[in-house]
Amino acid sequence: MSNSASTMIFEKQDILGEGLNVDLCEDPSCFVFENCDFNFSDSVKIKGRLTLTGELVYFRGDITASIILTCARCLKYFNSLIQTAIQVDFLPRENKPDEEEIELEASDLDIYYYDNVSISLFEPVRDQLIISIPIKPLCNANCSGLCPHCGQNLNEKKCKCPDDIKIDPRLTPLEKLKHLKEKQ
Repeated sequence: MSNSASTMIFEKQDILGEGLNVDLCEDPSCFVFENCDFNFSDSVKIKGRLTLTGELVYFRGDITASIILTCARCLKYFNSLIQTAIQVDFLPRENKPDEEEIELEASDLDIYYYDNVSISLFEPVRDQLIISIPIKPLCNANCSGLCPHCGQNLNEKKCKCPDDIKIDPRLTPLEKLKHLKEKQ
């Protein structure tokens, strides 16, 4: 964790009865994502509230980030806005199950652990950012992509490739399925 991520650490003693409001604007350089095909184009904004109930600490809030993605069809870069809710629970580290095999329930995926003194939002925010990025990013839903023969971006202009280019004979059964679907 870098120095910038230290602003995402809160002392348990500071979370009073009504909770603690969180309003952060983090430098994206504190979030390192390996082998990812995107970049942040602005700060990561985190707003929400930390609430303490006994030993359990809740965080409910929202994350907003602007990222640059590569379109899966036409390979152009485009800006995308991530706006996602985050709801996580923090339990004291001594309540963490042993590292042996355990069966996780869906509710266990939103549980993080703290050291009884400080709560770090870094890991849950990072995890939420990762799962909010589309698997197949598209610059727009109607993106025509690239011509599979000449590589022309079909969003910019139509290429001169003939429409009836020979299909690999191994794909003939799929071509038949396509025509059947078109008739329906």
